Amino acid sequence: MLSLYYKDAEDVSLEPIMVGKFFAYLLIKVLNAYVASNKRQKDKEVFNIE
Repeated sequence: MLSLYYKDAEDVSLEPIMVGKFFAYLLIKVLNAYVASNKRQKDKEVFNIE
């Protein structure tokens, strides 16, 4: 099974890059959602003050 996996050198070199891109994409998504929820929270606070 491992020999089958490592038979293609291109796949082995591409795998970490794809995983890295995937995690970077997830991180950006999470950060965007976090910032958006923080903004909404601040807007609510401002709205409550006024």
